[in-house]
Amino acid sequence: ADPNVALRLLPDRYQKAVENDPQNYVALFALGQANQSLGLYEEAIRQFQKVLEIEPLYAAAYHGIGSSYIQMGKFEEALEAYREAVLLDPFYPDAQYGMGWALSRLNQFQKSIEPLSRAVELNPKHAPAYLLLSKSYLEIKQPQKAVESVRAAVRLIPYDAQAHWALGKGLSALKKFAPAVESFQESVRLNSSFYDGYTGLGEAYIQSEKNESAILALKDAVRIESKTGDAYELLGEAYRNLGKYKESLDSFKRFSQIEFKNPQAFFKLGKAQALLALHSEAIESFEKALRWDPNLAESNYYIGKSYEALESNEKAVKYYEKAVDQDPTMIEAQYRLGELVVKRDDYESAIKAFEDVIRADPGHVTARIRLGWAYSHLDRNEDALEQYLEAARLKPQSPSVHYQLGVVYGKLERLGNAETALKEAIRLDPGFSSAYLELGQTYVRQNRFAEALQPLTVAVVAYPENDRAWLGLGTAYYSIKQYAKAVEPLEKAVRLNPKSPRSNFLFGECLLKLDRYKEAVAPLKKAVSLDNNPDFSESWKELGAIYWRLKRYDESIKAYQTAVQLNPNHAGAYHDLGLVYTELEKTALAADNFAHAVRVNPQYTQAHYNLGLAYEVLGRREEAIREYKITAKQDPIREDVFMNLGWLYVENRRFGEAVQTFKTSTRLSPMDADAHFSLGWVFGEMGSYAESLAPLKMAVRINPNHLGARERLKTVYKKLGPTFGALDPKTLPALPTLSQ
Repeated sequence: ADPNVALRLLPDRYQKAVENDPQNYVALFALGQANQSLGLYEEAIRQFQKVLEIEPLYAAAYHGIGSSYIQMGKFEEALEAYREAVLLDPFYPDAQYGMGWALSRLNQFQKSIEPLSRAVELNPKHAPAYLLLSKSYLEIKQPQKAVESVRAAVRLIPYDAQAHWALGKGLSALKKFAPAVESFQESVRLNSSFYDGYTGLGEAYIQSEKNESAILALKDAVRIESKTGDAYELLGEAYRNLGKYKESLDSFKRFSQIEFKNPQAFFKLGKAQALLALHSEAIESFEKALRWDPNLAESNYYIGKSYEALESNEKAVKYYEKAVDQDPTMIEAQYRLGELVVKRDDYESAIKAFEDVIRADPGHVTARIRLGWAYSHLDRNEDALEQYLEAARLKPQSPSVHYQLGVVYGKLERLGNAETALKEAIRLDPGFSSAYLELGQTYVRQNRFAEALQPLTVAVVAYPENDRAWLGLGTAYYSIKQYAKAVEPLEKAVRLNPKSPRSNFLFGECLLKLDRYKEAVAPLKKAVSLDNNPDFSESWKELGAIYWRLKRYDESIKAYQTAVQLNPNHAGAYHDLGLVYTELEKTALAADNFAHAVRVNPQYTQAHYNLGLAYEVLGRREEAIREYKITAKQDPIREDVFMNLGWLYVENRRFGEAVQTFKTSTRLSPMDADAHFSLGWVFGEMGSYAESLAPLKMAVRINPNHLGARERLKTVYKKLGPTFGALDPKTLPALPTLSQ
C-alpha cells in the first residue's frame, strides 16, 4: 500500500536472509541494492564487496559499486569498479554504460564513446546510453553523430522531455535552429515545468535572431526557477540584441547576484553597464570578474575601454597592456594600445627590452611576437616579418604566430602570403576570430568581395564593437551590389567610429544607391568634412546629385564645384554640373562644364551630346554639328543624335548631308514617323518632290494623325501636278517588318 514503507523494510528482510545463510550472495546483493535505493551508498558498497568475497566473478556487484560511487561523486572509484565489471562480462550493457557514464563525469568524453557505443550495440533499446552518447559527441564537437544518437533515444522514449531537449541541443550545435526550436518546444510541452527546456528554447531563439520569442521562453524559465543564473544570462543577451540595454543590464545584474563567483557574470554585467556609458560601474564589475579569473584578458581590455571613455588614457594603457600580455592575439586591445601608446612614443624602449629578452633566450617565442609587434608599429615591417618567421619556425603549431605573420604580410602588400598565413592560423584554431577579421580585410584588398563575406561575418559576431570589422563587411556587400545588406554593417561602422571618412562615405553612397537621398546627405557631408582629399570628390559629386534631385540648386552647384576643385579630372562632376545649369537655363555655363567634361574624357559620349544641345541653344551651329558628329561616331546606333544633326544641316542649308543623316535615322528607327517625315521634308526643300513621296507616305502610314506629314503631302501633290493625283490611303506602303 505504501511503496516507501516497503522500501524501508527491504534491508531488514534481506538481512534476515543473510543471517540465515551468510554465503547467500544473492541476498547480499539484494541487500546492497536496497541500501543503494535508500541512498545508503557506503553501506551498499560494503554489501556488494561481501558479494564479491563470496562470488568474485559476479559482474553485477561491481556494477552496483560503480553506481554507488557515481552517486557519491567519486568518479575515479566508480570507473575502476565499472572496468572490473566489463572485464568480467564484456557483454554486460549496463556495465559498459556505467563505464561511459563515469568517463563522461570525469570529462573524458572521447574515451566515453567506446563503452557507450558498445552499450547500445549490446542493447539497442538502452535509451540512457544513447542520451549520454549524444552528450559525449557534443562535447567533442561531433554534433551530427550526437543528433543521430539522440534521435535513437527519442524513438525509444518519445514522451521523455529530456530526450527532446538533448535533440534540441544537438540540432542547435548543427545550427539547425528551426528544428531545434521544435524539439525544445516538444520538451516543454511534455513537461511544462522543465527549466532546461525553456532555457534551451530561449537560446535557440536567440541563435535564430528571434529575440522577442526568446524573452518569452526565458521568462517562463525564470518563473520556474528564479535562483538559477543561466536564464538571466540569456535574457540579458536577448535584450541586448534588441537594443534594450536597460532591461539587459537588469538581467545581467540578477545573473551576477545569483552566480556571484562566476567571472563571466560580472564580465557581462560590465559590458551592459558600458553600453549605457556607466563606465565607473563597468570598471568595478570587470574588476570583480578579474578577482575570480585573473586571466580573463577581455576584462582587462574592457576596463581599458572604459578608462579611455573616461579620458584616463594612462590607466587605459595599463589595462590594454595587461590584456595583450594575457592574449597577444587580441587585436582590439593591440589596436587601442597602439593608439594610446603612440602618444607616449615609447616603441623604441619596447624594442630594446624585447631584444634583450631574445638575446638571453633565442627560443622565447612570445618575446619575438611582441618584438615584431613593436617593429610593425614603427613601420619596420621587414624587421617584424623576420621575427615572426623565426617564431613560426620555433612554434609552427601556434595560431597566433601565423596570425601576426598574416598581419605583417598585409602591411607589406604581400596579400597572397597574408592569405596563406591567416588561413593557417584559422586551420590551427577554428575559433580564432581576429584571424577571420584580417582574412576578410585581405580579401577586400584583393577585390575578392564575395569570399570576404564569410570571415567578416564571423568577425562581427566575435567583435561587435569593432568598426573595422563592420566596415569590411559593409564594403564587401556594397562592392557586390547588395546595397540593402550593406546598410546595416556600414551604419554600425559609423556609429562605432563616427570620425571614419571611409565609413561615412560608403554609408552615404549605399543610401544613395537605395534612393534614400535625404538620409544620404549627412554621412556624405561628414565624410568630406573629415577628409577633404581627391578620393572624396565622388562624395561631393553625389551630394550635388542629391541636392539637385531635391531642387536645392545653389547647394548642388557648390557641391559639384567642390568636387572638381578637389579632382580637376572628374569628368562626371563637370557633366552633372552642366545639367544643373541647363535646368536653370544658364546655357553658357552649362556649355562650359560640358566642354570641361569632354576635355577630361574625350570618350564621354553623353557629355558630347549635351554639349551639342547647349551649342545649338546658343546658336553655335557648327560647334553643335561637331559635337553631334562625335556623339554619332562613338554611339552609331543613337537615333536622336542623327535627328538633331539632320535638322542642323537643314538650318545651314546643307541638304545633301541632311538627307544622309535622316536616312540613318529611318534605318535605326523604322517605326519613327518623325524620322520619315524629316527625310521627306528635306527632299521637298531640295525640290525632289517625287523622292519625298515615299518617306512622307510612310510617316502617315505609321501615324495617320501626323498633321505635318499630311500637310507636306498636299504640298508635294500640288507641286507634282495632276499626274500624281492626291493622297490615297490605299496607296500607302506596308509597315516595316520586325526584321526590318
